[in-house]
Amino acid sequence: MKRRILSVIIALALCVSLYPTGALAEESVSGSCTHHTEHTAECGYAEAQPCTHEHGEECYTTVTECVHTHTDECYPETEATEESTGEGSATTSDAGNREPSLCTHVCNEESGCITKVLDCHHEHDENCGYQEAQDCGYVCEICNGTEPEDTENNAENDTENAGTDMAECICETLCTEDSINGDCPVCGAEDADLSRCKGEKTEEQEKTGEKVITAWEWIDPEEYLTDGMLALPGAGRENPAFAEDVTALLPEKIQAKVAAVDVAEDGEETEEDAETAPETEDAEITLTGWECASYPEDGAYEGTYTFTASLPEGFVLAEDAAALEVEVELGGGEMLEGEVSADYQEASWNGSEVTYTGKTENCTSVESSTEAVTWNAGWYVVSGTVTISEPITVTEAVNLILGDGCTLNAEKGIVVTTGNSLT
Repeated sequence: MKRRILSVIIALALCVSLYPTGALAEESVSGSCTHHTEHTAECGYAEAQPCTHEHGEECYTTVTECVHTHTDECYPETEATEESTGEGSATTSDAGNREPSLCTHVCNEESGCITKVLDCHHEHDENCGYQEAQDCGYVCEICNGTEPEDTENNAENDTENAGTDMAECICETLCTEDSINGDCPVCGAEDADLSRCKGEKTEEQEKTGEKVITAWEWIDPEEYLTDGMLALPGAGRENPAFAEDVTALLPEKIQAKVAAVDVAEDGEETEEDAETAPETEDAEITLTGWECASYPEDGAYEGTYTFTASLPEGFVLAEDAAALEVEVELGGGEMLEGEVSADYQEASWNGSEVTYTGKTENCTSVESSTEAVTWNAGWYVVSGTVTISEPITVTEAVNLILGDGCTLNAEKGIVVTTGNSLT
């Protein structure tokens, strides 16, 4: 009896194992991955759409092919010849040469000899609605191992980001190498690019990592500055210098000694920190602009003004470092050796007439020469008769004033190459 009961139980167990078990995971629409359960516009999947084009008369070609088979009624009776048989019957040769002259068959659509054969030349377009099926292009970052799957939040993000190629950062606090949000699909990934973190800096982070400029000097390749000051003696009442004219002559960069300083977590500098001098490195820093609050909006032609440069974000000046300032002196300056003051008329055109404005400029006097001459950026004036027998080369922006009654003989021309100008 025990053996019978045991055999029945085993039989039942085998039968139960044959029934299908319920699937616990959601059905995938993109292969074995279960994180993409519905197709989206981003994944690119599309079902095939049939063509709605309907055949018209132009889609058919008329074909004529006679299907009639001649019968005895289509042939005339043969005439008997006594010579051939002696009994007045037709000969075999005469019967074989008969023409179906009595045939009344006419080829038409009713007789089935003329038919229309489909010969459609339609090409699928946007009007017929035809569309080939498009495969799902979803690539799962979790299944590929590029995105962790360890919280319910990630499951929600999978649904939101289904079909996208780039995971979204969920960080509220900016991640650093020492503090990474493991729940974030971007920052928590292996070898994550923390520059993609969208979190905000904390107060502690704002206090650390400042780059302090301990010493610096102007980068002034045109040598507009003299002992850190910019002199504009050519400015006058008739030709004032505007703020943008001044800043165009001021340096754009500085060469600096930079030290990175980390402040303690509590924001307080310890005695040990104060005694430890940070290492510095050389850096070329591009300034972000110049300002002078006291400079007149309509320009100035005399006086001294202090312009202050602005540093890019993340850089600060050390307390004992020199201020980023340049004094600009307008008018009243002494002319350099070899310079002369020249009055000239500047012409302008308003669309209907020419107007002239009298101006004064400190200029380099042009002298005669039997050698090649180079005019560098600045103002030049020709007075009297001047002959230069070799080429004159212009570099940068050169302004030339021709005095009244003067003659300039440039026997081998004035050379102005690309990037330079002669006014």
